[in-house]
Amino acid sequence: MSMLDQDFIRNNVTLYIATVPAGAGGCFLRYLQRFYLGHQLKIIDEKNFPHLNKWDPAYGLFDIKDTPPIVLTEERGITELFINYKGKDKQDIINKDVNRLTKSINNAVAERIQQFGVEGACKFVMPCHVFPHDFVIDFRLMFKYVEHTLAVTGDLDTIKYVSQLKSAKSPKWMERNKDKIEEKAEDIYKNQQLASPLTSINYKKFFIDVNKKEIERFFTSTLDINEFNNNKLEPICDMIKIYTKLNKELIA
Repeated sequence: MSMLDQDFIRNNVTLYIATVPAGAGGCFLRYLQRFYLGHQLKIIDEKNFPHLNKWDPAYGLFDIKDTPPIVLTEERGITELFINYKGKDKQDIINKDVNRLTKSINNAVAERIQQFGVEGACKFVMPCHVFPHDFVIDFRLMFKYVEHTLAVTGDLDTIKYVSQLKSAKSPKWMERNKDKIEEKAEDIYKNQQLASPLTSINYKKFFIDVNKKEIERFFTSTLDINEFNNNKLEPICDMIKIYTKLNKELIA
């Protein structure tokens, strides 16, 4: 497979960012998408929910309009690269790691061009836990077109709640961060105030209130559908209610 010109990547590839705070149910949302589309036909009852109500890594974070995620073969993904260099020399990052990452993205784009042609190869989604402005490097070093297309958001109490869920479902993460959990939640809350996603899904409305309008909005914002199929609404609401019930029991 031949490498593409780096300027081609920068000038033609669009990066869509979808932000779901850690613990806020990104993988469960992916299951609901698959159920809606008929890829996952089973309505899950409570006894068949996964251990600790933890849905990753089986389903991954949700899709955006059938746009593929950036898949890297490297141990460190794109999110880790851009977050974990705070306090280090940016020019050094640009010279070394951004070039390395650009090569990985180049391979992904070249592979998709072989499969789908140029028009179907130049859009990628990056699901992550971080809001774009909190990354240490501007994504426009690599992509001319960057769009924060969707975020799951909430008030401070909600963000603290999902941080508790992250701690309960990921003991190793909790052990590393047990002294910083509340601080991290406050940082996430502050950062979401600075973000400007095209669509914001309110966590409390979706998961706690099971607000049908908010649920429909998630599906019409993330899937290539013109109109929500109301026949799917009740089983989706039922699964959300079970998901939230089990979450609350985890941190009771």
